[in-house]
Amino acid sequence: MSYSKILLMLLLLAFCLPINARNHTTGDNSLSPSIEKRDIKTEEAVVVSVLQDRMSGEFVSQIDSKQKDTQGLQGLKTLTVGMLAPDFTSKDDNGNTIHFYDYKTNCRYKLVLFWSADCNYCKHLVSKLYPWYEQIKDKNLLDVLAISVDETRTEIPKWEQAKAQLPAWRHIRVGGGMNGQEVRDFFVYITPEMVLVDSQTNKIVALPKTVKQLSEALDK
Repeated sequence: MSYSKILLMLLLLAFCLPINARNHTTGDNSLSPSIEKRDIKTEEAVVVSVLQDRMSGEFVSQIDSKQKDTQGLQGLKTLTVGMLAPDFTSKDDNGNTIHFYDYKTNCRYKLVLFWSADCNYCKHLVSKLYPWYEQIKDKNLLDVLAISVDETRTEIPKWEQAKAQLPAWRHIRVGGGMNGQEVRDFFVYITPEMVLVDSQTNKIVALPKTVKQLSEALDK
């Protein structure tokens, strides 16, 4: 069995029971009423659909099971092409405030990249994405907003070192890591995650999983 299939099975198990109801039973050892009322098959179907759509099978990283609830799944399903991207306000690594909707830039598109400098899958993607980005002839085509989820004493120095090698991108490090507000707003459960947004309308143009898919989306 492949790694991605094993991971999918584990995620299904995590999703099947609500966080606040796991390991809670009634006196006769049956599941609590809050669990019995849930449509497990429906939720499993949602999970499979969402994960198959958002996971490439290559880049799978930090997963926070505490956020895997029905509300989050429904929200994730609304993060689709043609919909408005979530708005947020944050500060970049230079201390400048960024209002995402007002951040028009001079480029036609803005790419939101959620990543971690301590994530091998993220590093693999960035190693391909950044050289490709630098080779784009039209410098008014794409602006990259790299949002780091690094938060520990070991992760932050790695992020500081990594972003120094990516000077053409604008960088944000969210507070709270995978529990950060920006991460929750975009329903990011795995990293890396890319969201391509039209700079003028703030509508989602594509949810590419690879550099190739990103390039194809820009060529349309």
